[in-house]
Amino acid sequence: MRKIALLRGIELDDQERTSNLLPLLTSQGLEDVQFEMPGQAFIFESEGEAEELGDRIKQILRKEFQVRPRVLVIDSARLTEVVEDNPFESAAPDQIHILFLRRYPVRPNFQQMERFKGPKERWTLTDFAFYLHTPDQWRSSKLGVRAERLLGVTGIRRSLSQTNGIAGRL
Repeated sequence: MRKIALLRGIELDDQERTSNLLPLLTSQGLEDVQFEMPGQAFIFESEGEAEELGDRIKQILRKEFQVRPRVLVIDSARLTEVVEDNPFESAAPDQIHILFLRRYPVRPNFQQMERFKGPKERWTLTDFAFYLHTPDQWRSSKLGVRAERLLGVTGIRRSLSQTNGIAGRL
């Protein structure tokens, strides 16, 4: 099954890093590995469970590069669903940010989320993702920089334009 590993805390942006990593990933049963979005994601084939694969990839990255990255593995169907469920279709893709969630939030703080939301911002929470439409950068948004804490769950953020790029390669 086609899967995507979203990375945070490491940039695999040079040929040497990716060429060193490729045999390590294939030795763990990942097939047809394709690096995407200069070092922030890769696509691969595997029948393994997403959480287990994420843990194995994280261990490889820690050992090889001495970093503590976040890794979130999702299957291609989920990525496609997140793109298709975009609630802000009329907005520019680079103004829509998606926080891919590890799990659904148990007790998100909606009151505080509304408090920190900017006047031009809109947000939506689904089973797999938190969408934030903001005309500014994610890190310029008071809600954006607090999203994980207010949701009570970690995730990995990508813009819709980045996510569309990955989806186009599936």
